Amino acid sequence: MLVFFVNLQSTIISLRVKHVDTNFPFWLPSLVISLLLAMISIIYLLNRYKRDGSKENMISLPLCFLLLGFCFSFLTISSLNIIFDMSKPEISRFEIIDMDVDGGGRRITSYELTVFDGSNEFVIDVIKDDYNKLKIGDIIELSLYEGAFNVSYYIYERK
Repeated sequence: MLVFFVNLQSTIISLRVKHVDTNFPFWLPSLVISLLLAMISIIYLLNRYKRDGSKENMISLPLCFLLLGFCFSFLTISSLNIIFDMSKPEISRFEIIDMDVDGGGRRITSYELTVFDGSNEFVIDVIKDDYNKLKIGDIIELSLYEGAFNVSYYIYERK
């Protein structure tokens, strides 16, 4: 149960930031970890098959370990980049050049701002209250952090 809450917190932290430097592939160590988990589950199932003759979960268990292991390790690695980051933030000013609301039906509504500082342009998510207060052309401040694994990221901090 504790693992679930830690992963939930990691998910919230990871989804709140915008990673800038994508030279460090978070997916690579995640893929290695998930493949190792899938191989361990295959070895376990093969040993159980030799012992009991049971073919139960022969395909589904390794696939679950592969998918869940990838998701969990990806979120964990990207969260560790943020949690263990001890760098001081560098404040950058960005102009809002576009605003978009994405959602509808059964999907979660997200409020997105496209921001530009003269050289970088990207989309950040904000909460509904901030989205309603801001307009195109406004200047917002984003905090740029270095990251524990030298993968920099921006965070929009409410004022």
